[in-house]
Amino acid sequence: MSSGESPVKPQSSICLLWLVICKTARFQFSNTLTSVIIIVGPIVVFLVYAATALFREPQEETSVKYPPVNITTKVPYIFYSPENLVLAAVIEDVVHDLKAVGSQAFGSAFELNNALIGKDTYGYVGIEFDDSLSDINELPVNVTVGLRFPLHLRKNPKMVWDNTSILKHSKMDIDYYQVEGFLVVQAKLSEALIRAKNEVVDLPEVILQHYPDVAEVDNLDNRVALCGVLFLPVTISAAYLAQMIVMERRDHLRDMLELMGVRAWIYWLSWFLVAFLLLSIPTVFMVMLLRWRYFSLSDSSLVLFFLLVYNLEVLTSAFMISSFFSDTVGVQVAIVIVHLVGCLPWRLLLMGYNPTLPRTIFVCLFLNSSLSMGLQEFIKSENLRLGMHWSSLFKRTDWDEFVHLGPILLFMLFGCVLRILVLAYMEQLRSYRNRKWYFPVQRSFWCRRNRPQSDDFDVEGQETGIRGHPLIVRATNIEKVFNESVAVKELNLNFYQDEITVFLGHNDSGKSTIFMLLAGFISPSAGEITINGYDLATNQRKARQSMCICPQHNVLFEKVDARWHLQFYCRLKGLSRREASAETDKYLEIGRLQDFANTKVKNLPSGIKRMLMLCCNLCGNSKILLLDEPGTSMDPAMRSNMWDLLRRERKGRCIIMATHNMHEAEVVADQIVVLCDAQVIGYGTMGFLTQIAGTGSSYLLICTKMDTCFVAEVTNFLQIRFPDIKLHNEFSIYVTYELPTKHVAQYAGLFLELEEALGELNLAEISVCAPTLGSVFLQMGEDMRQSWNRISSFDLLSNPSPMSSLLNLLPTFEVREDDGSVKCCNQWRAIVGKKSLFTWRHRKFYCTIIATPMIICLLIISFAIFIFLVDHHLCELLVTDLSIYPKAVFVIDSPAEGNRFERRYKANVIGQGGTVRSTAGTPIDDYLLAEMKSDQVKVQHTFLAGATFDSDANSIVAWSNNKLKHGSPLSLGLVYAAIGQELAQLHIRIVNKPYQDTVQQAVRGLIYASSIEFAVLVFHYLVLSTTIFAVLPILERRSKVQHQQFSSGVSRSTYWLSHLSWDYCFYIAMILPLIVVAGITIGSVLPVIVQLLAFGFSAISFTYMLCLMSHDFGKMFSIILYINMIGNYGFIVCLLDTVR
Repeated sequence: MSSGESPVKPQSSICLLWLVICKTARFQFSNTLTSVIIIVGPIVVFLVYAATALFREPQEETSVKYPPVNITTKVPYIFYSPENLVLAAVIEDVVHDLKAVGSQAFGSAFELNNALIGKDTYGYVGIEFDDSLSDINELPVNVTVGLRFPLHLRKNPKMVWDNTSILKHSKMDIDYYQVEGFLVVQAKLSEALIRAKNEVVDLPEVILQHYPDVAEVDNLDNRVALCGVLFLPVTISAAYLAQMIVMERRDHLRDMLELMGVRAWIYWLSWFLVAFLLLSIPTVFMVMLLRWRYFSLSDSSLVLFFLLVYNLEVLTSAFMISSFFSDTVGVQVAIVIVHLVGCLPWRLLLMGYNPTLPRTIFVCLFLNSSLSMGLQEFIKSENLRLGMHWSSLFKRTDWDEFVHLGPILLFMLFGCVLRILVLAYMEQLRSYRNRKWYFPVQRSFWCRRNRPQSDDFDVEGQETGIRGHPLIVRATNIEKVFNESVAVKELNLNFYQDEITVFLGHNDSGKSTIFMLLAGFISPSAGEITINGYDLATNQRKARQSMCICPQHNVLFEKVDARWHLQFYCRLKGLSRREASAETDKYLEIGRLQDFANTKVKNLPSGIKRMLMLCCNLCGNSKILLLDEPGTSMDPAMRSNMWDLLRRERKGRCIIMATHNMHEAEVVADQIVVLCDAQVIGYGTMGFLTQIAGTGSSYLLICTKMDTCFVAEVTNFLQIRFPDIKLHNEFSIYVTYELPTKHVAQYAGLFLELEEALGELNLAEISVCAPTLGSVFLQMGEDMRQSWNRISSFDLLSNPSPMSSLLNLLPTFEVREDDGSVKCCNQWRAIVGKKSLFTWRHRKFYCTIIATPMIICLLIISFAIFIFLVDHHLCELLVTDLSIYPKAVFVIDSPAEGNRFERRYKANVIGQGGTVRSTAGTPIDDYLLAEMKSDQVKVQHTFLAGATFDSDANSIVAWSNNKLKHGSPLSLGLVYAAIGQELAQLHIRIVNKPYQDTVQQAVRGLIYASSIEFAVLVFHYLVLSTTIFAVLPILERRSKVQHQQFSSGVSRSTYWLSHLSWDYCFYIAMILPLIVVAGITIGSVLPVIVQLLAFGFSAISFTYMLCLMSHDFGKMFSIILYINMIGNYGFIVCLLDTVR
């Protein structure tokens, strides 16, 4: 393709999307190790976690039968009301049976309530009779008794006596009526009341027994740890992919893609599709494993869909977080921490609590909390022998269940949309226009108006004249300020087609900043840039069409070859596949890269990489080229080839170039821009710049003197005519003078007079050298140096220079330390000083790491106390009331006919609208198991209780449905009600009437109950935090600083031991909050301290060893996390197997 042809038509969005997808996929899959980690890592972690389940033969038992329940529980002290002798005798009987410490009577229920609330600790149970019984002489026929326990359970203050719900939450099999002591007080109180009414009664033995269960998959490891097994590997993979995105943005690769028409949505969609494909591969295998062992009854497609939605949620979250970071290390750590914290809402608000609808909806919005709730629904359906199916996606399995799998999936998708909106918001906020944070509510964002064009401006020192070429780029009044430091000041320049404009200036003169401004990578603080007739601020896409940039560093993919780069850039610029192939061959030949066409970029010499970068800019007929020092790292022959290439390729292009090489500027440039201290001091051709006075250029007059020549006479001769002529140098027979260019029109007469006076001045001959670009540039640098020296000398008078203070600390060259121990100590101090400086520069990050355990602890306890204060709805419940159940079915087994307790029991149930079934001689547990096999949900929801009446043994077995929240007191209450009516004509009504407890009473229980959540989070925290010790060694290996230290005489043992000493001290600072929390929650801290110290030493040493594998921190971060996670899960698996 000829360079003079017009730019080709841009590619369509679909074609660009496909090209960027191919780029992303090729780039990712070329990193073989990381691709294997992403694909295989989650599968390995899952296999380690499920090792005991996957490689253990299934149990043959299909059902579980429970032994009789031991309801004996310690009840320290009893308060009761009202004060009465008859009631006192009943209470004394209860105290004797319970072996309680004692009892105390109160005059009324109000006084009793105040006494219970006024205690600072738990351990006091209230028995409240009706106040009307204060004057009785004997027990009435109908007795209603309220048992006053704290509203929040003493064994777990997170739970409350929820008398409004029916089923237990989250399949919690613990019978809190038993562990809190309610059942034993209910039983002993009922017996005492019956004996008080009939002193000679022979009470049958009452035994409480739970319903049998079918074998379930819902055990501790897959209900709690499965969430961590699924989320950590996916999060690690997503964090690595996100840091690749941040790295591309940091290296301006994404900006280059935008220059070639790749919009933001194309870029993000390409990364999302590739990442989603990578995460989907292990997800399919994990679904197969889950389906085989855990979710055998659920639809495989539904399990796969659920996990894919979770992958979608993880990726959108990781990409959203990446938009806030420009640091590859920080973004990975932040993603893992944020996703780890995403588990907290579920653990703090739902796990172990009685759920509420607002709380459940709130939890669903968090990433890993929704995963936990979804897995809970799958496990619950499997335990019910139903499985989760598409048809039951929006069907509830519990009466009081607020959210099921269908709404959870909808909330997960809604969370994805929210994160995408935040990502789009950040994209706009970081865009070229530098929007304000509130830009969505600005009218200008929705109703855009074109900015008025400014008039042309001329700059002092700019060559004037009529150009014969089209104007391509115009910069008008451009200024750029970074943190009150002016980087570009009053830039007014025009750039034309068919010309090469070279920027020449000292370091930090603003060349690269101008290139970033012209490319649209950063926006100016003032002024406007017009490219191709379009305002860069308002029509960036059209303005940057057919533009390409070659930055100072190479923006290349290390693991793909040179030919692929050229083909990729040609295709992005609009060429077809055939045209791109021809264009690639052309520039491989022009750039003399044929021998390196199939060589990976990482194996190319630095000069060849630079030439490849230049060819990638030239290919595809880019109309505007921004070349920032393109000749860096090239040898003289290659640099000369580059100059010829640029001169040939300038036809039809506008080439803007920056360089430090003055000879390069003289050879290549059509126009030269001279920069000094962020502003233009000259603009024009080389001939024009060497003539203007502002640059300080001068002609050089060379005089060859004779032996009798006096230099003073020659100098006087010249300065009489032009006083500003200066003696430049006198060497051997030559004397040189500087002739300012401002008198150039009068020098012809001077030279004629000088030739006539050669004999008089004893000069043999004279010659004149015209000013060069080099002299102009060096003069400019000298002026800048003098200006800087004046400023520095003024500053030194007021404040000493930081550099001078550092130099004073260095030993002089006369000091030599040959003693080995002194040298080792100094090296140790130097490395520790370097570590402390690195830590101080990243103090916010390290302080966050140290404070994280304490923040987590305070967050957990604060949430527990907050919910404790919120859950204060007091509600009474008559435990034998059947009206709260939609359907009440009771099962009776009576071997003997005509049992009087059986008849009374049936009458009481039928009297409340219930249904009674007889087992016809079949034991109740076998009867229930047979019913469960046909419809387990029906049995758990409608078969409320049962009773076995054994007349021969004078015993009654009260069967309770443990899936019901109030199953145990219901079963016992019905049995004792029948006994009381038959033996003492006494109607006993037991009411669960909790009292409002205080934070002071529950605080220790809350802390202890929260220690489990804290331990789980600390496990993940230690897995994450130990990876930070790899940061500095990997960075030093990548930047060759480690090799430099070894070459300077630092021994490897000194290097690693000094790192270990500093990192171990920092680790001790990390675990101090853990030790404090352990002392608060469990009391004994010595075992915890020993274990944490041993873990820290081994983890840091192991991390150092892994650092030697690679200098890519993103890769090593993932590997270290996986190894730590697999090791910890392996320990947990062994521990669980031992417990079983």
